[in-house]
Amino acid sequence: MSFTPHRSSVASPPGSQTQTLNEWVVARPRLRRRIADLVGRFGVVWVLGSAGSGKTTAVADAVASLGPPTAWLTLDATDAAPGRLLLELERTLHEALPELPPVATQALAAKVPHIEAAGYLAAALAGRPVVVVLDEVEKLADAEPARVVLSAFVRALDPAVRVVLISRRDMSLHLGGTREVGGIGYVAERDLAFTVTEAAQVLEGLNRGDTTAEDVVEATGGWVAGVLFEAWRSADHPHGAGGEADALSGYLASEIMAQLDPAQQWFLVATSVLREVTADTAGRLGQADARELIAGLRTHHIPVWFSDDGAALRCHPRFREFLRRRLDDHGGPDARALHVAHGHLLLEDGKAADAVDAFLEGRDLDAATAAAEVAIPEVLRRGDVAVAARWLRALRPAAIEASEVLTRARLAVALEREAWARGAATADHLLQMLRARTGEDPVLEPGLAGTIGTCYLHVGRFDDVLAVVEASRPGPARDTWRFALGLDCTDRPEHYRDRPPDRGETVDGLLHRYDFMHGRFGKLLQARPAPWAAARSSRVAALSAVGRYAEALALLEEWPAIDQSPAMTRIYVELMVDLGRADEARAALERGREVALRSSPYCALLHDLLEAMVALRVDGDVATARRALDRVEEDPTASRRSRVVDQIALWRGLCGLIEEDDETAAYHLRRAVATMREWDRQRLMPTAAVYLAEAEWRLGDEAAADEAADQALAAARIQESDHLLLQALHDYPAVLSRRLDAEAEPDSPWHALGRALLIDRRSSGVEASTATHIQEFGPPAIMHGPRPVDPRLSRSFEVLAHLAAHGGGASKAQLLADLFGGQTDDKTRAYLRQALKRLRDALPSEALLAADGPDVTWTGGALTSDSVLFEEAVGQALRLHGRERLEADLRALAASERGEYFPGSSSAWIQERRDELQRTATDVRLDAAKIAFDLGELERAQAQTDLVLRDDPYRESAWRLAMRIAAAMGDDDRVISLYRRCRERLADLPTEPAASTQRLLAQLRR
Repeated sequence: MSFTPHRSSVASPPGSQTQTLNEWVVARPRLRRRIADLVGRFGVVWVLGSAGSGKTTAVADAVASLGPPTAWLTLDATDAAPGRLLLELERTLHEALPELPPVATQALAAKVPHIEAAGYLAAALAGRPVVVVLDEVEKLADAEPARVVLSAFVRALDPAVRVVLISRRDMSLHLGGTREVGGIGYVAERDLAFTVTEAAQVLEGLNRGDTTAEDVVEATGGWVAGVLFEAWRSADHPHGAGGEADALSGYLASEIMAQLDPAQQWFLVATSVLREVTADTAGRLGQADARELIAGLRTHHIPVWFSDDGAALRCHPRFREFLRRRLDDHGGPDARALHVAHGHLLLEDGKAADAVDAFLEGRDLDAATAAAEVAIPEVLRRGDVAVAARWLRALRPAAIEASEVLTRARLAVALEREAWARGAATADHLLQMLRARTGEDPVLEPGLAGTIGTCYLHVGRFDDVLAVVEASRPGPARDTWRFALGLDCTDRPEHYRDRPPDRGETVDGLLHRYDFMHGRFGKLLQARPAPWAAARSSRVAALSAVGRYAEALALLEEWPAIDQSPAMTRIYVELMVDLGRADEARAALERGREVALRSSPYCALLHDLLEAMVALRVDGDVATARRALDRVEEDPTASRRSRVVDQIALWRGLCGLIEEDDETAAYHLRRAVATMREWDRQRLMPTAAVYLAEAEWRLGDEAAADEAADQALAAARIQESDHLLLQALHDYPAVLSRRLDAEAEPDSPWHALGRALLIDRRSSGVEASTATHIQEFGPPAIMHGPRPVDPRLSRSFEVLAHLAAHGGGASKAQLLADLFGGQTDDKTRAYLRQALKRLRDALPSEALLAADGPDVTWTGGALTSDSVLFEEAVGQALRLHGRERLEADLRALAASERGEYFPGSSSAWIQERRDELQRTATDVRLDAAKIAFDLGELERAQAQTDLVLRDDPYRESAWRLAMRIAAAMGDDDRVISLYRRCRERLADLPTEPAASTQRLLAQLRR
């Protein structure tokens, strides 16, 4: 194969240390303009093409023509570790922007989870225009944790930052909506392919006048490597094949390698472990006469870049892959020796982590162990626990047990993986090693002692928990660990009221779990950097506990290997139960049993309690629940664990309620509420107290029932959310009804809960990802994904809105009754058929709407509407308290303020739906006004109250609030004026202001 090097404006392959490289490319202004235009227009550009399609060269050419600096990172297999990926990203960005602070390094050193660290790194780029190019992204295809981190980084970027992703294959990256990332542009294989004109320029440079450009393009499909390497000349080359065709390998073997002597061939194969080969690095790999061999190779026309001084070469990526496969196929002692030599080279260059893998590939476990002892502390500092775990699996157990560094690493892996039983055994061995080294009991750092104590707690070694913590170095850190580990034990004096502040250490994970168990959800709702996965899992649990299901699900989707975490399994099962997805809850419960048993006896107990909860709340299956609770109580440590004691009493109480054994129910529920109150464990208090209120009422003790209900309400105030209280009231709504009967004032918190419960019944509580959406407020419109759908018939819009409001289905009889005045004559039925036909014709596929039988069913996936999302947003808001609820109220109202619901429509159902939505909006607006008043935002409160009275002048509670606002503003005359206007309005009904309104006037005038 003959090449005439062509000098063009194309940059040298990024990441190369060689400066001037011979390039077998032609200038391609068409492609340069295409990529540069996409980069300028979109936040993210995907360049997708097969191997050898010219992706890298094309992007390098395009970004060189842009103004902002370029940060280029070519990924390799080691970047599948998310911590390493972050540090490589930071290093690359620092080369382009030297002033960039080392935020990722600092975050990982503080043990901030990878996803949060990615957000910090992205935030550091705010206001710094830069083009970030990630090449060979396919290396992350099978590395979900790294993909999650990369997605988080891209989502969090400033709009001024542009991202180019180069990959051989399309991959799933959660990049958010197009608005969040500024849109996504694509360059595909067809864009990268040579045109006939471009192919002619290449053939001219190759001195191939015997072949026409048209024939070459037809034979190769314009595939860049196929043209450059003359792959069309191979008899095995499938015409039009892309870069994944194996014919290229055959051509490389028969035409490229065949022209080289054996020494040159082996030199290329042996040095293929290096991305860039110099005489020095080749020599350090044991390749003699490296300089002479490189010089000899330069006389051949092969797909290799050479430096001007002849001391360095860099193979084309496709050629290097071919050589690596040859090395792998060669195998044997020579190949293993080469990998070991490569490991020593990496070690000498300070790349101990890479050296471990090289030694493992060369089967030198002694060298791998020595390198791992150097590398593993840094690997753990950057959070790449999976890398450490893989190394520990590969090394000899005896070598690990002989190494204090590797034993500590094994303990760290056990902690992160929630393998508590394995961690306890590892901790025992580590303590033995430390005693043998010093000849006495070691004084541990509090963090290590706390980690060991956590493992011991999970396996029920309570005395050892206290002993190991007390033997650690004195100070605030030890005190924090003592508190965190003691709080879980019923026979310890630690109380939540004495919670110490976060320390920015691993113990924060335990503290955050206790925040959750004690119902302090507000502490966890804001994303905070904290070490250890326990902190993040507690935030997911808190989001679910306040009804913010969509956010909880989004975080769960980002969680790698969720099925391997007992804690995350419990959170997921509870979330599925709350969402009514019973089958998914049961399946996850079944999958999680083995994981819990393998993790620790404590996790097994918690899993049995979870099984009891699912059996009762989902199936009402008392027998299954009792069997699970019996297993828990058989464990001798159960009575010493506060989380277990509370739940045994709670679920046994619910068993009694379901079976109408009220004495038994009350006995257990009193115990549950009493222990929760004594130790301030508020997470399950609303549930237990509502159940107790029901049991006490059944036993005839109304005062005790009211007291229990008030305890539930007080717990909800502590939780800063009514979500769990509303859940319990769904189970036993009579508790609410009876409590309302006892309220003298019409504006009590129980009345607000009553309104919330009514709305809550109409809301699914989770925002679905919308595939098809109908806009109902203002001019109606239908969007199927990004595509507008226009059936051009108003009844078609109304039919789809009706389906959305009824869960995606309705009978034709119901549609006739609701939308056509109940008429069933032939003309009306024909009108319905026409509306359905117009709708089906306008959709991309008729299969999205089934209407052939007596029912009409939406079968096209998620179907939402403005009104459904409005109701869901209201349901979400009503679960919150304080400022968060105020902001959620106002966000919900914003969706309903775009216009009237189906303006101009006179269908009976539409009118009823319009009135219902207006009443809900008025309720929400009044709720927002009350909260703004409580927060001291008087002008905001007055503005919302004025709107309520405009829309519903007979809302007496709004008049009372307006009077309170006027009094707070010091406007006594306005108080009287408002009362007079209220009386005048109510006279229309006719009625007088309630006694509570009259009392308020008297109070405010004092």
